[in-house]
Amino acid sequence: MADTPRRLDICRNAIHKRDFQALSEIIELDSNMMHSVMMTSRPALFFWEPATLSIIKSVQSWRKTGIPTAYTLDAGANVHVICPAENAEDIKRRIASLPGVLDVLSSPAGGPAKLV
Repeated sequence: MADTPRRLDICRNAIHKRDFQALSEIIELDSNMMHSVMMTSRPALFFWEPATLSIIKSVQSWRKTGIPTAYTLDAGANVHVICPAENAEDIKRRIASLPGVLDVLSSPAGGPAKLV
């Protein structure tokens, strides 16, 4: 928890600078840290399924080839893949082709904050 403000600053700076690589690194780290706490708690909570790890490894592989993608996970086995809008259809197709993937939902960024 003590490191949270530093990681939040990294996220804010990456978003401000539109540095997708820096944002990817910190959101994946944060997601992995949350799941490592869950996995090492007593009783241990293991939500990842084979398809979960397959998606994570695929995202890492795609990024190594220059395709900007990042992953984060909710508190279960659901992987959320983040990418620039121009890559969304390609990434959606790639994810859908992975073994064990049951469905792919997509949602664009919500836009700027609005006072309601």
